[in-house]
Order: sequence, then C-alpha cells, then structure tokens
Amino acid sequence: MTAFDVLKMPKDLDRDARAKWREITEMADLQPLDAELLANYCRTHSTLIDVRKQKKIQIAAKVFHTMVTAKNGSTVMHPLLIAESRLMQAGGRMLVQLGLSGNGKRQEEIRKPSKSTPPPGFFGDEPSWGWDIEKKLCSDVLPSGKTWTKQ
Repeated sequence: MTAFDVLKMPKDLDRDARAKWREITEMADLQPLDAELLANYCRTHSTLIDVRKQKKIQIAAKVFHTMVTAKNGSTVMHPLLIAESRLMQAGGRMLVQLGLSGNGKRQEEIRKPSKSTPPPGFFGDEPSWGWDIEKKLCSDVLPSGKTWTKQ
C-alpha cells in the first residue's frame, strides 16, 4: 500500500466505530478493497458495545434474566444474549476475512512491522512483537514500579 492508498474512514461511523477503525488501521496495513468490510466490522463492534451496555443496565437494575417468556408463552433466551452472540460471530468472521484473526487470508502480511531501535543491551533482528515488548519481557521492573527478585 502506498502513501496515496490511505483508507478513508466512512462519515457515518459513530464514536465507538471510529475508535475501532483507528485502532485497526494503526495496527494493520489493509488494502483499499478492505475498507467496506472494515467499516462493517466497526459498525458491528459499536452495536455490540451498545448491546453490552443495555445488558449491564438491566443487570444493575436486577431485571435481566438469561431466560425470558416469549409472547407465545414459551421460555426463550433473552434477546440481548442472542444479539450479542450473533454480533460476536459476525465480527469474528469479518476479522478472519480481513486477515486479523485466526487463519485469516494474509494475517502475517498485513501486520505493520515495528520500526523501533533496539534498547541498550539488545541486538540482532527485531522480534515480531517489537523491541518495546521485548524490553518489558526482559525487564526486572514490574508494572507497579517495584523490582522483582530472582530466588
């Protein structure tokens, strides 16, 4: 992909979808033909967030039940759980099609290579996860700032 082939974010994406678009386009080099599929994934992701917010609200109000009574009197799974499951399945399929998950069509090819310099004391080829993560993996400093001791 050249500098002129920048994916253009659709104007109809809401805040959550735009955030997901930016996250994915920063992580992966996608082709212009992938733009519509990526936009649909971002819309699906945003809808999934909304469904989960509604479920959380109902749980907090203590009115959410896994099984509910349908209009015909039968007991069925709550519609929010059905919607959540379908959205997760659809999103997962789209990520595979984009090559960003599972056995995607070109998963290794589309990941942006890290362009960081090795930290002092590190040498050789940059690991696929990047020097920043390698430095953290090899560090004696915990995220809390404390140093762990070897026994």
